[in-house]
Amino acid sequence: MGFSASAQAPGAGDGGLDAPGGTAPVNPEYAYVAHIGFLLLALSYLIRDVLYLRGIAVTAACIMIAFNLLTYDQPAWVVVWWNIIFITINLCHIAWLLHDRRKGSLDEREERLRSTVFATLAPAGYRKLMALAQWRDVTAGEVLIRQGDDSSRPLIYLYSGFALVAVDSRNVARIGQGSFVGEMGYLTDAAATATVSTAGACCVVSWPAAGLAALLRREPQLRQSLHQILAHDVVEKLALQARQPA
Repeated sequence: MGFSASAQAPGAGDGGLDAPGGTAPVNPEYAYVAHIGFLLLALSYLIRDVLYLRGIAVTAACIMIAFNLLTYDQPAWVVVWWNIIFITINLCHIAWLLHDRRKGSLDEREERLRSTVFATLAPAGYRKLMALAQWRDVTAGEVLIRQGDDSSRPLIYLYSGFALVAVDSRNVARIGQGSFVGEMGYLTDAAATATVSTAGACCVVSWPAAGLAALLRREPQLRQSLHQILAHDVVEKLALQARQPA
């Protein structure tokens, strides 16, 4: 950062640390500081969490400023000031991210859901998903989805309790907590092929179809991850159905 070739041959006498304009380093022993800064910068590109990425980038920029000030009699001030600008921008984003995370703190149920069902979602995406969520305690016999309902119905997750699945008024399956309801229709945008009603007291969480669709249009990575979770749920249900006696 801020280094360029000089009139001196690269690496001649100083390890190739000439500053812009050909200023020779007065403290070439600080070359390791530059290596640390560049290694941190490279590490930041490997991190998916934006908060940690920006934190490491700030640290790397501070190290590069220190390297310029310690190594050269006439530091490359253009490099120093631009690094200060980058640090300021990243610190503003870090403050915004921390504020957003505190504002979107999760309760006990949401934390449990995060660790068991939505573990593959990025933290920010999960908080946006839960901001749409509607929690309800329901009694036995309540219909969650009805056969023939169109795709405007909500996506539902059975947090606790059991539910009965009926096709043409005949019970064909029983699902328990940890199952999605209506995920097949959500994935295929088709009408519900079965009626699902609670078999006892249950706690369910649902996402309104319109709000969820709008969110996923804005967050393509979240959409992809959620579809993978729902597809996995469908596969598990089909495998369970195949193991049941005819």
